Amino acid sequence: VDVEQIVPIDLAVADGIFTAAEREELFAAAEHERLEHFYRQWTLKESCVKALGTGLSRAPQSFTVARSEAGGWHSPEAGPFRFVSFRLDEAHIVSACSDSGEIAEKADVWAWTELRESLAKPADPFR
Repeated sequence: VDVEQIVPIDLAVADGIFTAAEREELFAAAEHERLEHFYRQWTLKESCVKALGTGLSRAPQSFTVARSEAGGWHSPEAGPFRFVSFRLDEAHIVSACSDSGEIAEKADVWAWTELRESLAKPADPFR
């Protein structure tokens, strides 16, 4: 999983981290959609290298993440991996990659206090 805040950046950074196909797809997007598209591609790539366990020791240009014909995302080099990417809220993109099972296509957002209270409750052994 990778989460990024969508902030304005110089999209020229794509030259150093995206494949030629990814850059072509990025700059083919409507100008007002490019920033979100960049963050989707970036978080998808980050989630993939995390799933592989390589982190960024694997060059991000060594594999492509692109839109599939069905409208989702895929990587020709990633074999059985599934990808999902969605807006967490107005300012964040979240993406996930997995080679086993389904991936949720939405996230539950908890306030820190709710999470702390939930974790503090003793487990019910009869659930």
